[in-house]
Amino acid sequence: MYRQHKDASEAEMLNSFIIPGGEIHDYGSAEAAITAYMRRDYPDNDEQDAQDYRKLQEYQKELQQQMKLLIERLLTRHGGNITSYPVTDEYGGGDYPVTMIFYGRRGARNINITNVYLDGTGRLKAGGINDHEGAITRELEILPEHYTGILAFLAFALGIKLIPR
Repeated sequence: MYRQHKDASEAEMLNSFIIPGGEIHDYGSAEAAITAYMRRDYPDNDEQDAQDYRKLQEYQKELQQQMKLLIERLLTRHGGNITSYPVTDEYGGGDYPVTMIFYGRRGARNINITNVYLDGTGRLKAGGINDHEGAITRELEILPEHYTGILAFLAFALGIKLIPR
């Protein structure tokens, strides 16, 4: 995709993509395939797929709400803060139970979670060790996409045993 500048001789490339030959055949021509890709109008999109996707999004949102309630309940029951320190591995080093990706002003960072807590306003927060730098990190905002990892951390910290299937 190109953006044309005021000076007609200059064009700036914004994005690129590869269209397999089979898809050119499905669309009837390379031009139709390029147009479809640019408009995201794929011939194989099925209404049932869209409905299933929306249903899964609803399930995801409901499950995230249930996970958040469980996290808050566990934290409230344990004074609003749960901490777990690294476990010594077979080589004498520290092994953290959960490492998660957090995004911020400095990009993505892998954080070894050491504590999860409710801040003064009741918001879910986490603290840990930056996996790359070894620096202590505090007040990380826990978002819905973090809930699964946070529950795994809490289960480890509280000694909750998983039931095998």
